[in-house]
Amino acid sequence: MSAEGPRLTVAMASDTGHLRQNNEDAMAIDAALGLIVLADGMGGHNAGEVASNLAVSAVCTALAAGHPDHADHPDRPVQLDHADPPPDQRLVAAIQRAHGAIHALAQTGPAYTGMGTTLVAALFSARQVCVAHVGDSRLYRFRDGSLTALTRDHSLLEEMVAHGQYAREQARQLVKKNLLTRALGVEPAVEVDVQVLDTAAGDLYLACSDGLTDMIDDPAISACLQRGQHRPLQDLADALVQAALIAGGRDNVSVVVARLGKAKPWYQRLLEQL
Repeated sequence: MSAEGPRLTVAMASDTGHLRQNNEDAMAIDAALGLIVLADGMGGHNAGEVASNLAVSAVCTALAAGHPDHADHPDRPVQLDHADPPPDQRLVAAIQRAHGAIHALAQTGPAYTGMGTTLVAALFSARQVCVAHVGDSRLYRFRDGSLTALTRDHSLLEEMVAHGQYAREQARQLVKKNLLTRALGVEPAVEVDVQVLDTAAGDLYLACSDGLTDMIDDPAISACLQRGQHRPLQDLADALVQAALIAGGRDNVSVVVARLGKAKPWYQRLLEQL
């Protein structure tokens, strides 16, 4: 599925994988809000699927609710008022609301006990992107042929490496990569990592679940983006998912790709609002 708004073109793709029976990943794109969001759920039965879908829908609803005219004109780019909270505060507040909803549902019965989800989101404005995440779903930026990971996994492995206790290869032999230290809905409170970064025309952004990064490494992801950077975004999203499936497809794999174009002239933006 793809969507297009001023400056931002977005597409997404997902597959259950070769071993799983259901898809616990969830995604959403809103080109008018400048939003991409992806979640990877966990929990018994269908609880992981419930958690990820609840997280994504809660974030989208909270951000859209801050702009009442968005419901009437979903294809029109949202214009931020000076009285609006900064994008990073709005995005974190939306994620915290999602966390509260998941945690509350998890207390309602055994079917939802222990459920939770990762989440990564990017909220684009005129010249910046606000990036927020919890867990090990990632956001990458591909700029001028170079791939940069904009998020760091909230996992035991990454904590061991960050604290200088072990080299990455040593840590991989001691702990499983997917032992998370943070997730939405699991504990009463959660800390959301957030950052605001400058953007540039031509940037490619990739949000993905660990079903991609467990199957292909960063150099392979970079090569795929290099080959597909000028192709239709839906083709690129599909190619990334196929690469993970060819490499084994042991988990659900989901990706959202976004491309930034050149800003429209001020008079054209003005005419679009009349």
